[in-house]
Amino acid sequence: MNPEAVKRREYIGILCFLGGIFLCIVGIAGFFLHWTAALAIVIFGIATGAGGIATLSSIPDLIHTPDESW
Repeated sequence: MNPEAVKRREYIGILCFLGGIFLCIVGIAGFFLHWTAALAIVIFGIATGAGGIATLSSIPDLIHTPDESW
């Protein structure tokens, strides 16, 4: 995988993770106003954050650790 694709996946993963955290915070704050909409926002935030984590964990290591280079 080329470095540009890895960097793009990193950006997508980080943005999804941070967006998921933001949506969860907004959803939790929204429970005081309208709980059904807030519940949907929290669920969407959890799904978005999990997608970001899955994207970040699927990025291959480009640099070998010193133990693997022997």
